Amino acid sequence: MDLDQKTPPGLLYRYHGSMKVGDVHRFIITFTPENSNETSDSLFVRVKNTETVLLRPNVLTGPYMFYCDIAPYNFDHKKHCYITAEQPHYNPSIMPGQSIKAELSMHTLKSKYCWTVNVSSQIVFNRSSEVNFEVVICDKVDQLHRNYYENYTGVFDERLDVQSLSTIDLWNKPPPLLPSDQNPIHLVILTHGLYSNSTADLLYLKENIEQACAKTGENVVVRGYTGNVCRTERGVKYLGRRLAEWIVQFVIPDLGAGSVGKISFIAHSLGGLVQTFAIAYIQHNWPHFFENIQPENFITLASPLLGISNENPAYVNIFLSVGIVGKTGRDLGLKGNKPLLLLLPSRSTRGVLAKFKRRTVYANVVHDGIVPLRTAALMFLDWKGLTKVYNALKNEGSIDSSEFEQSADDNQVGEIPETMDNQYETDENEEVTMPPENSGIEIPTEETSDNKGGFGWNKLCSWFSDLSTPSSIRKERKVKKYQKFQTYEAPDHISDAVEGSSTTSNKTLKDALIIPKTNVISGISRVLLPPAPTAKFLLDPSSRKNIILHDKIYKPRMIPKRKNRKGSIVKNALNISRGSLEEKIARKWHRGLSWRKVLVYLPPDAHNNMIVRRTFANAYGWPVVDHLVQNHFSERCYKEEDLEEYRLTEEDELADREQEEEENTNDGGELDDRMINLLDKEHHKALKENINLLGAGVQDSKASNDFNQLHETEECNEDDEDEGEDEEDDDDDNDGWISGNNSICYDGPTGMLNTIPEGVNSQVKALRETFFSGAKKDDEKEKKRNREDSTKVNGQGEVIRDAFVDDPSQVMNSYI
Repeated sequence: MDLDQKTPPGLLYRYHGSMKVGDVHRFIITFTPENSNETSDSLFVRVKNTETVLLRPNVLTGPYMFYCDIAPYNFDHKKHCYITAEQPHYNPSIMPGQSIKAELSMHTLKSKYCWTVNVSSQIVFNRSSEVNFEVVICDKVDQLHRNYYENYTGVFDERLDVQSLSTIDLWNKPPPLLPSDQNPIHLVILTHGLYSNSTADLLYLKENIEQACAKTGENVVVRGYTGNVCRTERGVKYLGRRLAEWIVQFVIPDLGAGSVGKISFIAHSLGGLVQTFAIAYIQHNWPHFFENIQPENFITLASPLLGISNENPAYVNIFLSVGIVGKTGRDLGLKGNKPLLLLLPSRSTRGVLAKFKRRTVYANVVHDGIVPLRTAALMFLDWKGLTKVYNALKNEGSIDSSEFEQSADDNQVGEIPETMDNQYETDENEEVTMPPENSGIEIPTEETSDNKGGFGWNKLCSWFSDLSTPSSIRKERKVKKYQKFQTYEAPDHISDAVEGSSTTSNKTLKDALIIPKTNVISGISRVLLPPAPTAKFLLDPSSRKNIILHDKIYKPRMIPKRKNRKGSIVKNALNISRGSLEEKIARKWHRGLSWRKVLVYLPPDAHNNMIVRRTFANAYGWPVVDHLVQNHFSERCYKEEDLEEYRLTEEDELADREQEEEENTNDGGELDDRMINLLDKEHHKALKENINLLGAGVQDSKASNDFNQLHETEECNEDDEDEGEDEEDDDDDNDGWISGNNSICYDGPTGMLNTIPEGVNSQVKALRETFFSGAKKDDEKEKKRNREDSTKVNGQGEVIRDAFVDDPSQVMNSYI
């Protein structure tokens, strides 16, 4: 708007916009006073949710709320903030009709003042829903409450400048340096988890990586796929295939052929499985991809690499079985004769993972009922070493042990045994060999649940047995359950990053750590009501306690050998359980690979705190992101000075060969063949999706090649069908009512919501226009501006089209 036009007194700036799922808006506010030698009066900003209050209880198609933070532009969480007026303000859930107000202080002498306002959508379940908001800046606090600003939009003071950045602006940054042989692009792919998105939830991680690489001079580009948003219940295969196709077909060509020299994958929660399937898919269908582009970092943050079926009560497994979380729930519940998570760590997958220079898993020790410790840390750990680290940090006050002591009083059994004093006690009919010095402990345990996770006789008996069994005996059983997952003692040159965390003494450890076991129900409650970080934590770095409990590189020779149970073959076959299946999956992940395992101690909501989902609301996770960036994108990593720690020795290779012989004896390569067949079928589905472009009138060589390749693949599949397939094969077509082609329940609750959003949202739109007369005009202006900003053309002057429905990723990752 023209500055000379008459405006309401005191109004300096107004903006009205809307956000959908995953959207982020950033406002960089700069004020330049006329006289830099004098202090100016403060400015005041208000960010309001302009939706009608009637939408507050509408959660399923929303929720219609957003997060907002207001802070000085140069705020650095690593520096102490002494000035009270420069403290950040934030609100994690601004509901319809609510607002956040803050003072933009100018009490110190500066040539210019700068602040940042971030507004992030909190919509989770629906792709078409949107929340409207308003940003107003005035020079008097009482003027923020005026309601006649709806006809005014823009800047109304020549001293003020406001830069508005949309989601595409924040994620569509070109390489900082012109790509060349000396400055190849390091592409970093961020992958979100269940009911999540990359653009809003992983923005903090993205920007910290970019800041670190700006210091080292590395030519980094960070991208995140948005096409799987609100589709995360469709299964790991579906999500991983789409991610892989997007990387190969769109991201790499957009950045320029030959420009990308390195690639890293970082994922949160379910995204760890998705990115793993994606790299296996790429390796299988584009074998030269990882020869031309060097794999750099493979990182997972609280990812259920072993599933979650053995970590939660029976009713949770029932919900997973019936599809409450769609196909993804069945994958995580290890359902089927040969579950996907058992096929995932195949030889081909491990082969491409071995090409990565660093492989790291981050796991929450407590407060994560969504992805517990064992499944996120691949089960095998130096459990005794954790006790020593915990006691050291407890003595220095870095850990609050009250909740651990409370769990002991309540007779709860922790993830780590309370004491190792009874570690060699045995039950009747068990034959146990005392382990030698510096060896792992291989004590077998009774498994009571069946492979399907149902109500077997053994499971029913175990429930009644637990009711009448003293807690001390249950704890002894828990101790023995975890002893076989105790790793071998590490040699001197393999040490923990945390001082004192390696176990060099063989004496029995006492006062061991008791970690309360959490589940999905408790995890969800902490997601909804997480404790807010204290002001001292936000402003004073010295007040933050050490949250890294364990940081250690595990190699194949450190994994204890599997010991056969004593008993009949029939009895052993009947006692196969999800627990033993998890163990088998974990052992496959350790075959020929070194893993860095970082265990962290975070307050609730630990699952989202780990990635700092929102900058200040999840600030407890700042040290985790700092650790990740420092140990994967620092100057030392850029110069590859840390790679010696990850390399395998001859002893590791010998241990790997022994495990390979055992694996070949057990399954004869059947699981690897199933994985290859699965990758072929997923590629066949991708070809069908690409062929749809021909029906849309897009004629190009790629579509024609895909058409020919599709017919070749169909002929191969027909031959396979003639040979016959196992009825329990893990293909989508055999999943009955949960099939993606025949059922609206394929996506679980989210999928059903997205099949009927148009009618609901049209009613919401009519209701919004009834209560806000200016909202319709503002919406039309905003949508028109977004269409103009998001329209991109390629080098031939053609408008870019996306092969994926409702997926802005292709536009997002194209730059001029």
